[in-house]
Parts: sequence; structure tokens; C-alpha cells
Amino acid sequence: MQTKLDEAKAELLERAARVAENSPVGGHLPTGTTSEGTPDKDTVLAFLQRYYLHTAPEDLTDRDPVDVFGAAFSHYRLAENRPQGTANVRVHTPTVEENGWTCSHSVVEVVTDDMPFLVDSVTNELSRQGRGIHVVIHPQFVVRRDLTGELIEVLPDRPTIEGLPHDAHV
Repeated sequence: MQTKLDEAKAELLERAARVAENSPVGGHLPTGTTSEGTPDKDTVLAFLQRYYLHTAPEDLTDRDPVDVFGAAFSHYRLAENRPQGTANVRVHTPTVEENGWTCSHSVVEVVTDDMPFLVDSVTNELSRQGRGIHVVIHPQFVVRRDLTGELIEVLPDRPTIEGLPHDAHV
């Protein structure tokens, strides 16, 4: 049974998916495009639903759809090239002028191989440095990359293909 907050989250993700249809950056999202080469709303919505799957509705519902899309897209762009065994890390305070979206706090984005205690390790280090943590978003994707680490495909939820790398995004 969905609560009103769950419904509000679902509606927000729908609105965020529509942002991609009108955004020049939306064309860089994974598979499922229209004849014009831009991502179709269903593909973007599925990506956003997976990205925010474990995010509490109350952590999202007061956000602008542009910022919800922008945060997920920013993380996706960070994952576009990551050689095996390395971590991509970016710390920034996004602004509309520079990034097309905004957040009232600094954002730490991490893309690495999935491993136990990853979120605990990152949050403990931030706490040790006296940094406040407002929201943790931790999507996990099964991906296909080429030998250089270039992202080829974000695979469906739970593919049956064993041995493919799992990217963790924090």
C-alpha cells in the first residue's frame, strides 16, 4: 500500500523524467531513445526510479524536478568512464549556471565497484572530518563497460548475467 509520501515521490519522479525530454543533457542517458535521439520519458523514468529506489520520499518531495533529474544525471555522467578497480569521486556545490541544477549543500558523488561497508566507510570519513550529512542516496547498477572502462550499458534491475560488474553510486 502506497502512502501519500510514496505517491508524491512517484509524481516527482514523473515530473523529473519530463525535464529530460526538454533538456539537451537528457540525450546522454542510457538506451531507449525516441526517433530524434533523445531519451524517451519511460526510459528516463525507469532510470530515476532505480536511482532513487532506496531514497525516503521525505528526502525528495520538497525538491524541484530539475534538481532531482540533475542530481541523477550528474552521477550518471561521473560513471561514464571508470576503469576497473578505480573510483570516481567528485565533490561540488552545483549551481544552475554551471550544472543546470542546484543543491543547497555540497554534494559528494562516488562511483566505484560495489563492496561491503562502502556507505559506512564514506559516511564515517565525512563525519570524522566534521562534515554534516544531510541525505545519502545509494543506487546500485549492474553495468557493461568496455576494456577501457567506458560505460556501454546500464542493465535492467536484476539481470541473470553473472560476472558483470556492479557499480555502486554514493
